[in-house]
Parts: sequence; structure tokens; C-alpha cells
Amino acid sequence: MRGAVLACGAKVLAGLLTEQGSGRREEEVLCRCGQRMESQGVRGKELMTILGPVAYERSRFSCPDCGASRYPGDEALDVVGTTRSPGLRRMMARAGSQATFKDGRDDLRIYAGRDLPKDPDLRKSAMSKIRYLDKNKKRMRYNTFRAQGLFVGSGVVEAGCKTVIGQRLK
Repeated sequence: MRGAVLACGAKVLAGLLTEQGSGRREEEVLCRCGQRMESQGVRGKELMTILGPVAYERSRFSCPDCGASRYPGDEALDVVGTTRSPGLRRMMARAGSQATFKDGRDDLRIYAGRDLPKDPDLRKSAMSKIRYLDKNKKRMRYNTFRAQGLFVGSGVVEAGCKTVIGQRLK
């Protein structure tokens, strides 16, 4: 029953995304170089969402001067350079920050073993991530590191770099 509900939701979402991602635009699409971009038709993209894989169509624009391309629909949906929806990315981040290494590894194993990733590239990607986690599990003992008073995130280092670089630039 759950699978049928998710599949139905994914179909509805695909229609909504296609409406957002394609079609004529009233405003011009401009390139970073300042030139007006030209429509190159519609291209498909598959997104992984919390409902499962969703295929949608979005308009592609390219710059006649510099050759750069843009997908305004991807920009509006916050999926430029990724195949994961914002909702799925938030869910992955939350699960990754709250779950143990073992839970994350087990979730990936479940994902890799399910019928969802029929695409051999997705299956290969999941298996690659599982191997990486297995190989590096000694480096991911975050609870142990936190108990020792060590930082496990990059925020402290990033803030330090920002401060030092900011002071030098000023």
C-alpha cells in the first residue's frame, strides 16, 4: 500500500515539476556574460525525492556568445548540479546528523538492495558509498570523538579561515 501511495505521489509531483521547469517565460533569460540566452528546447531530468524517483521536463537555454547553458527550472527548484530534491537532501542531512554510522550504512544497504535503483549507475553509486563507509568506519566514530571534546564538523575550521582571510583582506 505504501509503495502504491508513494508512486501515485511521485506521478503528481512529476506533473507539478514539469509545469515549473518548462514552458515559455515572459522575462528574458540572461547569461552571466550579460547576453540574452536562446531556448534550446526541453530536456528530461530524473530527481530522487522522498517519494522515489521523479522524471520531469525542463527548458534549456544557451548563450550564443559564450556557450554557457542554464536550466531556469532547476534554479527555481534548487536542483542545479544535483539529482536530489531539497526535501531529500534535508532528510539525508538530518538522518546523517542524528543516526549512527551503522544506521547510515544499513540504510544505504537497504537502498542498494531494493528494487528502486534499477538503474545500474545508481546501484553502482550506492555500492561505492557503502564500500567507502565500510573502509572508513574507524574515522567516523563521532560519538567517541565528541566525548573526547573534539570537533567533528568543519564549521570551526571554516569560521577560522573566514576570520583570517577576512582580516587579511581588510
